[in-house]
Amino acid sequence: MADFNNTNLADFSGVWVFCEQRQGKLQPTVLELISEARKLADDMGTEVCGLLLGGKGVADSMAKELGNRKFFWFAILFQNLMAYCVALVVYQLVGLAIGEVAFNVFTIVALVVLAALLYLLFRPDPNKKKVSEGKAAKAGA
Repeated sequence: MADFNNTNLADFSGVWVFCEQRQGKLQPTVLELISEARKLADDMGTEVCGLLLGGKGVADSMAKELGNRKFFWFAILFQNLMAYCVALVVYQLVGLAIGEVAFNVFTIVALVVLAALLYLLFRPDPNKKKVSEGKAAKAGA
């Protein structure tokens, strides 16, 4: 793990840009900042990263975009739950591989979560039959 109290600049890389927004819209200066950051990053041989912080307006616009507040809170919960599951899998399995974590109940949970994620990722498409029937009906019409 990096020691963030040292002055070794190799530990800190990338060019970060704070992307200011108001009422869900980016400010015009953001594009100028990103353009200059890209030039600086190219000179340094590193990447550009944009940091966008949200507030009340962002949550309202996301809820409006999703149709209602129930879907908004479901999306927030789903994103956080998925992030937690991925973090659990990575921590448990990598920790087990390098000897940092002992085999325990959470390792079993991580394996089950990993199996579920892989199943969802590689399962056959449940809508494939409907799509092919729809294409056949359009071709026949």
